[in-house]
Amino acid sequence: MANANHVVVCGLDKQAKNEVAYVLQSSAPNDVPHHVEVNLSNSTCSCRAGASEQCKHICAVHIYVYRLVVMSYNVVIFYLMFVLT
Repeated sequence: MANANHVVVCGLDKQAKNEVAYVLQSSAPNDVPHHVEVNLSNSTCSCRAGASEQCKHICAVHIYVYRLVVMSYNVVIFYLMFVLT
């Protein structure tokens, strides 16, 4: 799902301190996306498996956010290396 660009919107809810995302359903991409909320202590998804905190949509959001952080970090390091040399 993370590689298939199924995470269509992802952002930070500062009040709740959650990542909030909408993830397309892989079995029905034209239907309403699943609503996913992720934080360190618990995660929820509107799909059937979401109540168990072990659905693939939650995993996709974790991977998506991780990749954003790593890519941002790499860009900053590259910029600093370029500027400081």
